[in-house]
This record gives sequence, C-alpha cells and structure tokens, in this order.
Amino acid sequence: MSELIQASPTWRMKPWSTTLLFSVLAFGIYSLGAFWLEPYSGSCMFVLPGFFYVLVTVLPILLLRRFGVGAGVFLLIGVVGGVMDYFFEYVSTPALRGPWAAVAWGLIFIGFGFAADMAFRYAPSRWNDRQRSILTGAVMGGAMFFLVLLALSTLYNLTGTAGNNHIAYFNTSKAIFSLPWLVISGGFGGYNAYALVKKV
Repeated sequence: MSELIQASPTWRMKPWSTTLLFSVLAFGIYSLGAFWLEPYSGSCMFVLPGFFYVLVTVLPILLLRRFGVGAGVFLLIGVVGGVMDYFFEYVSTPALRGPWAAVAWGLIFIGFGFAADMAFRYAPSRWNDRQRSILTGAVMGGAMFFLVLLALSTLYNLTGTAGNNHIAYFNTSKAIFSLPWLVISGGFGGYNAYALVKKV
C-alpha cells in the first residue's frame, strides 16, 4: 500500500508546478477542441479528445500520488473556461440561462478530474497501478459523458444553439457511440499514462 502513497521517485518537479504543467496541457486540449476540432470537423470537443483529457489527468495522479491532483488539472479550464463561456455564451449569444451557468461549467470541468481522483483512491487496494490507471481512465470517461449531459440539459436556454449542437452526442442515437468511446478511450488513456510512468 505504501507504493500507492509515495510519489514517483524519479519525478523531480514540485506538486504545484506539476499540476500547473498538466493543467496547461489540459487547457490546450480544451482550446483545440473548442476552436479547431469542433468547428472544422463537426464533432464534439468533449467526445473525440477524451483519450487526451484522461492522459493528462492520470499522469500527474500517478506521478504525485496526492488526492485532488486530478481536480487541480482542470482548475485552469474551470476558471478561464468559465470566463470564456460567460462572454461567448452569455454576453455575445444569450445561450446560457444566466451568469451562474458559466460558473457551473467551470465546476463541471473540475468534476472530470475529481472523478479520476475518486476512482484512483478508492479502487480495490489489491489492484496494481496498471489496473488502477485503466479503471481511473474509464471512470473519468464515463463521468465526462454524464457530467456534460447534465450541463447541456440544465444550463442552456431552449433557444440557445451551443447546447443544442452538443447535446445530440449525449441524448440521441449518437450517444451509442459517445458513451462507449469515452469509457474505452478513457481506459486506454489511463493505461498509456501508466505505461509512460513505468516506461513499459
């Protein structure tokens, strides 16, 4: 059990700088999804990049072994992304129900990382790092699906276009692809994080 508590002995960066580094990477994935992948591919910024969101979340969890690191990875998106949502989806186009909805979106993102923290911490104690990492990624992928569905179902006006465009991936026949994709690619992302840390 002690190996689950101690940080990776080869990792030299401090916890705050490690979390910040991966937070910036997560924000980069978010930005590419929002401003490139979604507008030009017709896909959803949450579904296709699921593997990468999980990868940059499980890696610091494995390196630091501290509860809350996963949530910390999404803190930058939660704050800056919440401000962006406020201006783009409330001020510019009144798609959100109110300013509070932008704050709620920030908390939704932090919830992605918190789900990873919970899964890694409360996985069966007899499981090794590989099993924990795969489970953590799969749980985070599933949490992304259900948290985004919750946000899109409750935070938008019926006339807002942003929520309507996204929600098709979560409450129509497209969800038959979206949910398994996020869970499976999340598990694969968790395994890849493990492989990178352990140099498998």
